[in-house]
Amino acid sequence: MKREETVQIIRIICDCFANFKPSNLSETIDVWNMMLSEYSYKQISVALKSYILSDTSGFAPTIGQLVDMVHSVSKPQELNEMEAWSLVSMAIRNSGYRYTEEFLKLPAIIQSAIGTPEQLHIWATDEEYNETVVMSNFQRSYRLVLMQKDESAKLPTEAQNLLSNNENPARIEMQDRIKQLSNAFDEKSKLLIEGKEKKERVVSDSVMDTVHAELEKIKAMSTR
Repeated sequence: MKREETVQIIRIICDCFANFKPSNLSETIDVWNMMLSEYSYKQISVALKSYILSDTSGFAPTIGQLVDMVHSVSKPQELNEMEAWSLVSMAIRNSGYRYTEEFLKLPAIIQSAIGTPEQLHIWATDEEYNETVVMSNFQRSYRLVLMQKDESAKLPTEAQNLLSNNENPARIEMQDRIKQLSNAFDEKSKLLIEGKEKKERVVSDSVMDTVHAELEKIKAMSTR
């Protein structure tokens, strides 16, 4: 977005929100122009219009709120959890031998939630397979992947490039913690399965909540 276009955005905000009174208008324009440089005037103006029409607080939008609105308006509609699970469930039924083929048929975001083609094979050949448990765990992972995708899309291009670098220390630390959490979760799940509740094969919600709380901390590390 060009500086003169940013001026138009700031003018609209000033006209619509009495509380928006920058102490230094020129500096405010420069900051907003820098922060919104990756977006077009059309994207920001549509986001601002949507904010104005839906706002009931009376407070002017922040830069972050406009970026959120841009992504809310423009992001593609993803499958909900049950729709995603229906595809996974069908893939599992066909993954006795053709698990790689079945995995590749799935949308990329569902592949990310599953992890690897081998996971489909494990589920398909598990004699003690419990659909309720697998479905619950998959849906939790799917929610996390969707959330990570949304948050990543809001980052500046430079930050996204940094996080995609396999040699980035923050990324390496994040991957190590994910591996540690995964191993710890597998051990706790195994103890539950091999214990008194073996037949029910129930994974404690408290364990899952702990894992996902840690994953939230890991996601926060990626912005450092």
